[in-house]
Amino acid sequence: MQRGEKRMKGNKGITLIALVITIIVLLILAAVSIAMLSGDNSILSNAQRASSDTAVATAKEKATIRMNEVIADYNVEKYAENNATVTTLAAYITANFKTPTDADAGWSVSGTTITITPKTHDNKTVTGSIDTSNGKITWSES
Repeated sequence: MQRGEKRMKGNKGITLIALVITIIVLLILAAVSIAMLSGDNSILSNAQRASSDTAVATAKEKATIRMNEVIADYNVEKYAENNATVTTLAAYITANFKTPTDADAGWSVSGTTITITPKTHDNKTVTGSIDTSNGKITWSES
C-alpha cells in the first residue's frame, strides 16, 4: 500500500452525488414555495381577498350600528320622552340616517340607499337597501 492510497480511504468528505441530490431537493422546495405564492388561489391573493372582505364587513357593521342608533333614538323620542312631533319610524330614519362625518366609515347614504365603497384593491362596491318600516338593511355586492 502506498502512502496516497491510505489517505484516500480515510477521507470522509461529501460526495458529488449527495451535493446534487441536495441541490435538487432545494430546487423542488423553491418551486413549491413560488407556486404557493402566485396564482389565483395563492397565499397572496387569498390575503388580498380577506383584506377586501374585512373592509366591506367593517363598513357594513358601522352602517348597521348607526341604523340601530337611529332606531334607538326614535324609540326614546317617541315613547320615553312622549314627543308628539315624531311621526313614523320611516320618516325618522329618512331624516336622521345620514352619511357619517368620519371619512373612515367607508359608506354614504342617498335616500334609502347605502353605498359602501371601502378602500380595497379590487374597488368592491356594496349597496344596501333600507327598509324604513323596520330599519333592516339588505346588502348586495357588485
